[in-house]
Amino acid sequence: MTLRVVFASQKGGVGKSALARSLAVVFAEADWRVLIADFDVEQLTCVGWQARRLANEIQPELEVLSFKSPKRMDKVRSRYDVVVEDGPGYADKHTATLASAAHAVFLPTGVTIDDLRPTLALADQLVAAGVKAKDIAIVLARTGRSERQEADARGYLRPFGYQVIGPTWPQKDGFAAALGSGRAGREAASPALRTAAEELDQAMLDFVASRKRFPRKLPAPRGRRA
Repeated sequence: MTLRVVFASQKGGVGKSALARSLAVVFAEADWRVLIADFDVEQLTCVGWQARRLANEIQPELEVLSFKSPKRMDKVRSRYDVVVEDGPGYADKHTATLASAAHAVFLPTGVTIDDLRPTLALADQLVAAGVKAKDIAIVLARTGRSERQEADARGYLRPFGYQVIGPTWPQKDGFAAALGSGRAGREAASPALRTAAEELDQAMLDFVASRKRFPRKLPAPRGRRA
């Protein structure tokens, strides 16, 4: 049985692919056979990231393939222990199909109303398409400029009933540099950023573990603190 985790969004630039890559590296560090399925065929963000990772000989290795449809991914999915599915920057006709078959669905979002509203709209659309609300978690990204803004975002989301992950993805130049060199957030040069990424990775793993039963024990993120 292949574990499937989906990252989806209704807007680009909210950290979706960054979070997908960081979680994928957690599994690769634990020697799982990992595939990042890149469904953003216009941008191919994860495909380009893997090319930089290979060029810089960064370990652990993991596979990244692009797909235009879930059916194409289904042909190879059984070869892997976990598939981290990175959806397009804007939800499309395949998003609900991917989410319906996943063990967990993460919706990264910025903290402004302009980001939160479409994120909630996407969550509602997925539930209407048959995804269980308890299998969806919202992740706050691009945070760090204002604690009040983050608190307001959590307050705005609270009445809608979707789980919101505790740790956030800060908007930091160090994360951008890590991704640009083929590394994940948890492999950033700064110990503080590595710690932030590891805490978020653990929270996402905890959410996956709390959802549908999976026969294999999930990995504990391997700390890389200096």
